[in-house]
Amino acid sequence: MGIFHPSIPEVSWLDNVSLIITVVAGINWGLFAFADINLVTHFVDNLYLHRFIYGIIVLASLKLLFVWKKCLACSKISVD
Repeated sequence: MGIFHPSIPEVSWLDNVSLIITVVAGINWGLFAFADINLVTHFVDNLYLHRFIYGIIVLASLKLLFVWKKCLACSKISVD
């Protein structure tokens, strides 16, 4: 339960980790687009580990999508 309103859920640690992963991935893609630097391929040489890292990014993004959907439902609650 949320602090400010009983029906607003709190943010979990997994939501915070997902946000951090997604932000770092966005910065990585920005570096790739503007400077042709891919941090994943720069620091990791194994192709299977690349796929694992990109899979984690996809899962983190999907998790944030569900958090965003949950927040949209909470924003429709009147806090009178």
